[in-house]
Amino acid sequence: MRRFFLPTRPLPTVRLLLAALLALLLTPQAASAWWNSEWTLRKPITVDLGPNAGAVPGMAGRAQVLVRLSAANFNFLAAKDDGSDLRIIAEDDKTPLNFHIEKFDNLFEMGLIWVDLPNASADKPQTIWLYWGNEKATGTSNARTGYDASQALVWHFTEPGALPLDATGYANNAAQSTAAKVDASFIAGGIGFDGNGTVMLPATPSLAVPQGGAFTWSAWIKPGTLQPNAVIYEKEAAAGLIQSGSLAIGLDQATPFVSIDAGAGPQRIAAAAPVAAGTWTHLAVTVAAGQVTLYVDGRPAGTGSVAVPALTGAASLGGPFIRPPPPE
Repeated sequence: MRRFFLPTRPLPTVRLLLAALLALLLTPQAASAWWNSEWTLRKPITVDLGPNAGAVPGMAGRAQVLVRLSAANFNFLAAKDDGSDLRIIAEDDKTPLNFHIEKFDNLFEMGLIWVDLPNASADKPQTIWLYWGNEKATGTSNARTGYDASQALVWHFTEPGALPLDATGYANNAAQSTAAKVDASFIAGGIGFDGNGTVMLPATPSLAVPQGGAFTWSAWIKPGTLQPNAVIYEKEAAAGLIQSGSLAIGLDQATPFVSIDAGAGPQRIAAAAPVAAGTWTHLAVTVAAGQVTLYVDGRPAGTGSVAVPALTGAASLGGPFIRPPPPE
Protein backbone atom coordinates (compact mmCIF):
# COMPACT_ATOMS: atom_id res chain seq x y z
CA MET A 1 0.00 0.00 0.00
CA ARG A 2 1.18 3.48 -0.78
CA ARG A 3 -0.15 6.67 0.75
CA PHE A 4 -3.20 6.70 2.93
CA PHE A 5 -5.54 9.67 3.24
CA LEU A 6 -8.47 10.15 5.59
CA PRO A 7 -10.10 13.58 5.38
CA THR A 8 -13.01 14.20 7.75
CA ARG A 9 -15.40 15.48 5.11
CA PRO A 10 -16.17 14.38 1.54
CA LEU A 11 -14.11 15.89 -1.24
CA PRO A 12 -14.65 15.94 -5.00
CA THR A 13 -13.32 12.86 -6.78
CA VAL A 14 -10.70 14.90 -8.56
CA ARG A 15 -9.05 15.94 -5.30
CA LEU A 16 -8.43 12.33 -4.38
CA LEU A 17 -6.12 11.95 -7.36
CA LEU A 18 -4.42 15.31 -7.50
CA ALA A 19 -1.42 14.28 -5.47
CA ALA A 20 -0.12 11.84 -8.03
CA LEU A 21 -1.90 12.50 -11.32
CA LEU A 22 -1.46 16.18 -12.05
CA ALA A 23 0.71 16.93 -15.04
CA LEU A 24 3.63 18.83 -13.58
CA LEU A 25 5.75 20.02 -16.46
CA LEU A 26 9.07 21.74 -15.90
CA THR A 27 8.96 23.93 -18.99
CA PRO A 28 10.54 27.07 -20.40
CA GLN A 29 8.59 30.24 -19.72
CA ALA A 30 8.94 33.93 -20.30
CA ALA A 31 11.01 35.60 -17.59
CA SER A 32 9.34 37.63 -14.86
CA ALA A 33 10.59 39.56 -11.84
CA TRP A 34 12.99 37.55 -9.68
CA TRP A 35 11.48 36.71 -6.28
CA ASN A 36 14.68 37.10 -4.22
CA SER A 37 18.17 37.87 -5.46
CA GLU A 38 19.76 35.62 -2.81
CA TRP A 39 18.53 32.60 -4.79
CA THR A 40 20.55 31.93 -7.92
CA LEU A 41 18.36 29.44 -9.79
CA ARG A 42 14.70 29.00 -10.54
CA LYS A 43 12.47 26.95 -12.79
CA PRO A 44 8.79 27.29 -13.75
CA ILE A 45 6.42 24.42 -13.05
CA THR A 46 3.22 24.26 -15.06
CA VAL A 47 0.22 22.79 -13.23
CA ASP A 48 -2.29 21.63 -15.84
CA LEU A 49 -5.74 20.25 -14.92
CA GLY A 50 -7.11 20.66 -18.44
CA PRO A 51 -7.45 18.28 -21.40
CA ASN A 52 -3.69 17.60 -21.47
CA ALA A 53 -3.81 16.20 -17.93
CA GLY A 54 -6.99 14.17 -17.78
CA ALA A 55 -9.51 17.01 -18.08
CA VAL A 56 -10.46 17.41 -14.42
CA PRO A 57 -13.91 19.09 -14.57
CA GLY A 58 -15.06 21.61 -12.02
CA MET A 59 -11.84 21.58 -10.02
CA ALA A 60 -11.34 24.71 -7.98
CA GLY A 61 -9.89 25.25 -4.57
CA ARG A 62 -7.06 24.12 -2.36
CA ALA A 63 -5.09 21.04 -3.40
CA GLN A 64 -1.82 19.26 -2.58
CA VAL A 65 0.37 18.63 -5.62
CA LEU A 66 3.39 16.35 -5.91
CA VAL A 67 6.46 17.70 -7.73
CA ARG A 68 8.99 15.04 -8.75
CA LEU A 69 12.58 16.16 -9.19
CA SER A 70 15.18 14.16 -11.07
CA ALA A 71 18.46 14.69 -12.91
CA ALA A 72 16.42 15.32 -16.05
CA ASN A 73 14.67 18.42 -14.70
CA PHE A 74 16.70 19.70 -11.75
CA ASN A 75 20.32 20.62 -10.98
CA PHE A 76 20.95 18.82 -7.68
CA LEU A 77 24.59 19.93 -7.52
CA ALA A 78 23.47 23.54 -7.14
CA ALA A 79 21.12 22.77 -4.23
CA LYS A 80 21.97 22.20 -0.59
CA ASP A 81 22.39 18.56 0.35
CA ASP A 82 19.17 18.45 2.34
CA GLY A 83 17.12 20.66 0.02
CA SER A 84 16.73 23.32 2.70
CA ASP A 85 17.22 26.08 0.11
CA LEU A 86 14.16 25.01 -1.90
CA ARG A 87 11.33 27.52 -2.13
CA ILE A 88 8.04 27.35 -4.03
CA ILE A 89 6.63 30.69 -5.19
CA ALA A 90 3.17 31.40 -6.56
CA GLU A 91 2.39 32.47 -10.11
CA ASP A 92 2.79 36.13 -9.17
CA ASP A 93 6.45 35.34 -8.43
CA LYS A 94 6.02 37.07 -5.09
CA THR A 95 4.05 34.85 -2.72
CA PRO A 96 5.77 31.85 -1.05
CA LEU A 97 3.64 28.70 -1.02
CA ASN A 98 3.53 26.13 1.75
CA PHE A 99 5.32 22.90 0.89
CA HIS A 100 7.03 19.96 2.48
CA ILE A 101 9.80 17.67 1.35
CA GLU A 102 8.93 13.99 1.51
CA LYS A 103 12.29 12.94 0.11
CA PHE A 104 15.38 14.76 -1.16
CA ASP A 105 18.39 12.66 -2.14
CA ASN A 106 21.27 14.61 -3.65
CA LEU A 107 23.33 11.49 -4.29
CA PHE A 108 20.71 9.58 -6.26
CA GLU A 109 19.18 12.81 -7.63
CA MET A 110 15.61 12.31 -6.54
CA GLY A 111 13.22 14.74 -4.89
CA LEU A 112 9.56 14.52 -3.87
CA ILE A 113 8.02 17.87 -2.93
CA TRP A 114 4.38 18.33 -1.89
CA VAL A 115 3.10 21.81 -2.72
CA ASP A 116 -0.02 23.33 -1.20
CA LEU A 117 -1.85 25.11 -4.02
CA PRO A 118 -4.38 27.56 -2.59
CA ASN A 119 -6.41 27.75 -5.80
CA ALA A 120 -6.17 24.88 -8.27
CA SER A 121 -8.39 25.29 -11.31
CA ALA A 122 -9.17 23.36 -14.48
CA ASP A 123 -9.93 26.56 -16.39
CA LYS A 124 -6.34 27.16 -17.42
CA PRO A 125 -2.83 25.98 -16.55
CA GLN A 126 -1.04 27.92 -13.84
CA THR A 127 2.67 28.39 -13.30
CA ILE A 128 4.47 28.21 -9.98
CA TRP A 129 8.20 28.75 -9.46
CA LEU A 130 10.80 26.50 -7.88
CA TYR A 131 13.80 28.43 -6.48
CA TRP A 132 17.07 26.98 -5.19
CA GLY A 133 20.77 27.81 -4.99
CA ASN A 134 21.28 29.69 -1.69
CA GLU A 135 23.89 28.31 0.69
CA LYS A 136 22.71 30.63 3.49
CA ALA A 137 19.08 29.49 3.38
CA THR A 138 17.45 27.52 6.18
CA GLY A 139 14.67 25.04 5.57
CA THR A 140 11.01 26.05 5.44
CA SER A 141 9.56 22.62 4.62
CA ASN A 142 6.56 22.10 6.93
CA ALA A 143 4.03 19.34 6.32
CA ARG A 144 1.50 20.59 8.85
CA THR A 145 0.96 23.89 7.07
CA GLY A 146 0.25 22.05 3.82
CA TYR A 147 -3.03 20.40 4.79
CA ASP A 148 -6.27 22.08 5.80
CA ALA A 149 -8.38 21.21 8.83
CA SER A 150 -10.55 18.80 6.85
CA GLN A 151 -7.68 16.39 6.30
CA ALA A 152 -7.37 14.32 9.44
CA LEU A 153 -4.66 11.87 8.44
CA VAL A 154 -2.02 11.55 5.70
CA TRP A 155 0.57 8.80 5.85
CA HIS A 156 3.50 8.86 3.39
CA PHE A 157 5.23 5.71 4.73
CA THR A 158 8.71 7.19 4.20
CA GLU A 159 9.76 7.92 7.80
CA PRO A 160 12.82 5.99 9.04
CA GLY A 161 11.09 4.38 12.04
CA ALA A 162 8.68 1.46 12.11
CA LEU A 163 5.54 3.52 12.83
CA PRO A 164 3.82 5.52 10.06
CA LEU A 165 3.63 9.20 11.01
CA ASP A 166 0.80 11.58 10.18
CA ALA A 167 1.79 14.57 8.03
CA THR A 168 -1.22 16.66 9.11
CA GLY A 169 -1.47 18.90 12.14
CA TYR A 170 -3.54 16.30 13.99
CA ALA A 171 -0.52 14.00 14.49
CA ASN A 172 -2.57 10.82 14.10
CA ASN A 173 0.50 8.61 14.15
CA ALA A 174 0.17 4.83 14.12
CA ALA A 175 -0.25 3.30 17.57
CA GLN A 176 1.64 0.16 16.59
CA SER A 177 2.74 -1.66 13.44
CA THR A 178 3.89 -5.15 12.54
CA ALA A 179 3.61 -4.57 8.77
CA ALA A 180 6.66 -4.69 6.50
CA LYS A 181 7.99 -1.43 5.06
CA VAL A 182 8.54 -1.31 1.30
CA ASP A 183 11.24 1.08 0.10
CA ALA A 184 10.24 1.16 -3.58
CA SER A 185 6.53 1.79 -3.88
CA PHE A 186 4.17 3.87 -6.02
CA ILE A 187 5.74 7.23 -5.15
CA ALA A 188 8.55 6.45 -2.71
CA GLY A 189 8.08 4.28 0.37
CA GLY A 190 5.10 2.08 1.07
CA ILE A 191 3.92 -0.68 3.34
CA GLY A 192 3.21 -4.33 2.57
CA PHE A 193 0.75 -6.81 4.05
CA ASP A 194 1.00 -10.60 3.90
CA GLY A 195 -2.06 -11.48 5.96
CA ASN A 196 -0.24 -11.14 9.28
CA GLY A 197 1.16 -7.63 9.59
CA THR A 198 -1.14 -4.91 10.92
CA VAL A 199 -0.98 -1.16 11.44
CA MET A 200 -3.19 0.08 14.27
CA LEU A 201 -4.66 3.57 14.18
CA PRO A 202 -5.57 5.41 17.38
CA ALA A 203 -9.13 6.28 18.37
CA THR A 204 -8.83 10.06 18.37
CA PRO A 205 -11.50 12.78 18.15
CA SER A 206 -10.20 13.96 14.78
CA LEU A 207 -10.67 10.47 13.28
CA ALA A 208 -14.14 9.94 14.76
CA VAL A 209 -17.15 9.98 12.43
CA PRO A 210 -20.52 10.89 13.98
CA GLN A 211 -23.65 8.92 13.18
CA GLY A 212 -24.74 9.84 9.67
CA GLY A 213 -21.50 11.77 9.24
CA ALA A 214 -19.33 12.24 6.19
CA PHE A 215 -15.77 11.31 5.34
CA THR A 216 -13.45 10.35 2.50
CA TRP A 217 -10.87 7.56 2.55
CA SER A 218 -8.31 6.88 -0.15
CA ALA A 219 -5.13 4.90 -0.78
CA TRP A 220 -2.96 3.53 -3.54
CA ILE A 221 -2.98 -0.28 -3.48
CA LYS A 222 -1.18 -3.03 -5.41
CA PRO A 223 -2.82 -6.39 -4.70
CA GLY A 224 -0.65 -9.48 -4.90
CA THR A 225 -2.15 -12.83 -3.95
CA LEU A 226 -5.91 -12.48 -4.07
CA GLN A 227 -8.23 -13.93 -1.46
CA PRO A 228 -11.94 -13.69 -0.69
CA ASN A 229 -13.25 -10.84 1.47
CA ALA A 230 -9.87 -9.54 2.62
CA VAL A 231 -9.94 -6.27 4.55
CA ILE A 232 -7.58 -3.38 3.76
CA TYR A 233 -9.00 -0.90 6.28
CA GLU A 234 -11.37 -1.45 9.18
CA LYS A 235 -12.80 0.93 11.77
CA GLU A 236 -14.87 -0.04 14.77
CA ALA A 237 -17.97 1.75 15.95
CA ALA A 238 -16.65 2.01 19.50
CA ALA A 239 -14.03 0.51 21.78
CA GLY A 240 -13.84 -3.25 21.42
CA LEU A 241 -12.42 -5.96 19.20
CA ILE A 242 -11.32 -4.67 15.81
CA GLN A 243 -12.91 -7.74 14.18
CA SER A 244 -16.30 -6.32 15.11
CA GLY A 245 -15.66 -3.03 13.29
CA SER A 246 -18.61 -1.39 11.63
CA LEU A 247 -16.77 -0.18 8.53
CA ALA A 248 -14.56 -2.27 6.28
CA ILE A 249 -12.92 -1.52 2.94
CA GLY A 250 -11.30 -4.39 1.11
CA LEU A 251 -11.01 -6.72 -1.86
CA ASP A 252 -13.12 -9.80 -2.53
CA GLN A 253 -10.67 -11.67 -4.74
CA ALA A 254 -9.92 -8.65 -6.95
CA THR A 255 -13.19 -6.73 -6.53
CA PRO A 256 -13.12 -3.68 -4.24
CA PHE A 257 -15.92 -3.38 -1.69
CA VAL A 258 -17.17 -1.29 1.23
CA SER A 259 -19.05 -2.97 4.07
CA ILE A 260 -20.97 -0.95 6.67
CA ASP A 261 -22.87 -2.43 9.60
CA ALA A 262 -25.19 -0.09 11.50
CA GLY A 263 -26.46 -2.89 13.73
CA ALA A 264 -28.82 -4.77 11.43
CA GLY A 265 -26.13 -6.70 9.59
CA PRO A 266 -23.51 -5.64 7.03
CA GLN A 267 -24.47 -3.82 3.87
CA ARG A 268 -21.97 -4.09 1.06
CA ILE A 269 -21.27 -1.88 -1.94
CA ALA A 270 -18.98 -3.56 -4.45
CA ALA A 271 -17.30 -2.37 -7.63
CA ALA A 272 -18.74 -3.61 -10.89
CA ALA A 273 -15.40 -4.99 -12.06
CA PRO A 274 -12.23 -6.37 -10.44
CA VAL A 275 -8.90 -4.58 -10.34
CA ALA A 276 -5.75 -6.05 -11.84
CA ALA A 277 -3.38 -7.96 -9.57
CA GLY A 278 0.18 -6.66 -9.55
CA THR A 279 -0.93 -3.20 -10.72
CA TRP A 280 -1.21 0.04 -8.77
CA THR A 281 -4.81 1.15 -8.34
CA HIS A 282 -6.22 4.21 -6.61
CA LEU A 283 -9.06 3.21 -4.30
CA ALA A 284 -11.33 5.75 -2.61
CA VAL A 285 -14.57 5.82 -0.65
CA THR A 286 -16.79 8.81 0.08
CA VAL A 287 -19.65 8.82 2.56
CA ALA A 288 -22.08 11.76 2.72
CA ALA A 289 -25.79 12.11 3.52
CA GLY A 290 -26.19 8.34 3.75
CA GLN A 291 -24.75 7.80 0.28
CA VAL A 292 -21.63 5.64 -0.08
CA THR A 293 -19.62 5.80 -3.29
CA LEU A 294 -16.67 3.61 -4.16
CA TYR A 295 -14.12 4.98 -6.64
CA VAL A 296 -11.52 3.05 -8.62
CA ASP A 297 -8.84 5.15 -10.30
CA GLY A 298 -10.96 8.26 -9.80
CA ARG A 299 -14.12 6.94 -11.43
CA PRO A 300 -17.31 5.89 -9.59
CA ALA A 301 -17.37 2.09 -9.45
CA GLY A 302 -20.25 1.42 -7.04
CA THR A 303 -22.73 3.36 -4.95
CA GLY A 304 -25.56 2.76 -2.49
CA SER A 305 -27.63 4.24 0.32
CA VAL A 306 -26.40 3.04 3.71
CA ALA A 307 -27.12 4.10 7.30
CA VAL A 308 -23.74 5.12 8.70
CA PRO A 309 -23.25 4.46 12.42
CA ALA A 310 -21.01 6.49 14.66
CA LEU A 311 -17.42 5.36 14.11
CA THR A 312 -15.44 6.43 17.15
CA GLY A 313 -13.26 3.42 17.88
CA ALA A 314 -9.80 2.36 16.79
CA ALA A 315 -8.97 1.25 13.26
CA SER A 316 -6.49 -0.91 11.41
CA LEU A 317 -4.77 -1.40 8.09
CA GLY A 318 -4.14 -4.95 6.94
CA GLY A 319 -4.03 -7.83 9.37
CA PRO A 320 -5.40 -11.37 9.30
CA PHE A 321 -9.02 -10.29 9.48
CA ILE A 322 -11.50 -11.48 6.87
CA ARG A 323 -14.80 -9.66 6.54
CA PRO A 324 -17.62 -12.20 6.12
CA PRO A 325 -19.45 -12.00 2.80
CA PRO A 326 -22.84 -10.27 2.75
CA PRO A 327 -25.87 -12.43 3.53
CA GLU A 328 -27.50 -14.10 0.56
